[in-house]
Amino acid sequence: MRNHPYEEYENTDLWNTIWMAIDDLVKNQDLKERTPRAYIVGYLCEKILKDGTL
Repeated sequence: MRNHPYEEYENTDLWNTIWMAIDDLVKNQDLKERTPRAYIVGYLCEKILKDGTL
């Protein structure tokens, strides 16, 4: 995978869950990605973990 600012979250359960959920949304044509997936998933991981949601 290319370098991005969210590498610390890669290969975590949270990363994998979000990645698969986005896969489902894209396959169902409910979501169209305009940004590289790693940035989307990384941002969501960071937001969830730093806001204390989990």
